[in-house]
Amino acid sequence: MAALFVLARHWDELFRFHFQQSHLAVDLFFMLSGFVIAHAYDDKIRSGKITPGEFMRLRFARLYPVYALSVVICTAYFIVRTISGGEPHSAVLEWLLAMVLALCFLPYSVNGSQAMYSVNICFWSLALEMLVNLLYAYTRQLISNRLLAILVGAAGGLLVVVALTTNTLGHGYLRGWPSLAGGFLRAVFGIGLGMLLYRHRARLQAWTWNLPAWFSFPLVAVLMVTPSPPGYGWLIHLIAVFLVLPFAVIVAASEEPSRAWQARALEVLGVASYPLYLMHVPFGHIVRKSAAFVHGWERPLALAMAALLFYLCLQLDKHFDAPVRTWLRARLRSGRVGPAVSLG
Repeated sequence: MAALFVLARHWDELFRFHFQQSHLAVDLFFMLSGFVIAHAYDDKIRSGKITPGEFMRLRFARLYPVYALSVVICTAYFIVRTISGGEPHSAVLEWLLAMVLALCFLPYSVNGSQAMYSVNICFWSLALEMLVNLLYAYTRQLISNRLLAILVGAAGGLLVVVALTTNTLGHGYLRGWPSLAGGFLRAVFGIGLGMLLYRHRARLQAWTWNLPAWFSFPLVAVLMVTPSPPGYGWLIHLIAVFLVLPFAVIVAASEEPSRAWQARALEVLGVASYPLYLMHVPFGHIVRKSAAFVHGWERPLALAMAALLFYLCLQLDKHFDAPVRTWLRARLRSGRVGPAVSLG
């Protein structure tokens, strides 16, 4: 669901509707990532059942195939556009350099772009996800619940300072140390908080007032379309990351689906979410080009293309991501670790 709001944000000129808080979907991604990592690996790393290196190989196998494919597709689009536009060959070489660096999770800005990753604006969050995963893997045995709470609290306090001084938490995707620092704090706070939510889930679920798990969906949807009062955007952002999103995660995890169709629907959303997050950017370039031929019908076109992309992402998982992940895990793991758990 969060990936759909990110798509809507980046396609807002086609939908002709601005999801004002949809950038906070990234913070939800971070929290969900921390929650699932704690569920799948926390005890295993703490007990030494898997090593930090094995954990990072599993994370790499989980995230890299679709990421690499997105890098290649995005670069191919920009190279074709560069050549067709009659730009010098040096511009093509610059895009190739950006591709090579992006394949290593390293940023590069082409033609003075303000984006940290010119190839795909979403890549910043994956790079920081991998960095925080690395820090977690090699410090897990040292971090107790209390210390984790202190670290999350410190990151949260710094986020308050960032929000008050810049009027936003929407940092991470632009060049420059202020944006990078803000994005890093979002990743540390979100992933760390997700882990805390998992560790204390039994106690926290007592505060959900027995709300059904599906309640988290409309709750997040309302947040994403909430307008920011002039000068008080920071307040909406802080309420979201400190209260609304953590509450939504706990509510969503409070019960298992009671019916087969519910379980299947959640599975489909989970499978499509990660490729949708990375593939909506290159696909969006095609949609914008197509919109020039259907003036006045941009919104129906965007809806139809979003539905098509969702279907293609399901097929991508089935025919590319899942088999490549399996192959990559077999090549990378030492033999002691089971299959990686999908972050869906």
